[in-house]
Amino acid sequence: MKNYGFTLAEVLITLGTIGVVAALTLPALVQNNSNR
Repeated sequence: MKNYGFTLAEVLITLGTIGVVAALTLPALVQNNSNR
């Protein structure tokens, strides 16, 4: 059973990290697009 996919903690950590990165990068991308 341990070999199946990710544990709940790993999924939450991964989604949390992706969410933080997206929250930091999206505003910069939007500003770059609006400046053009």
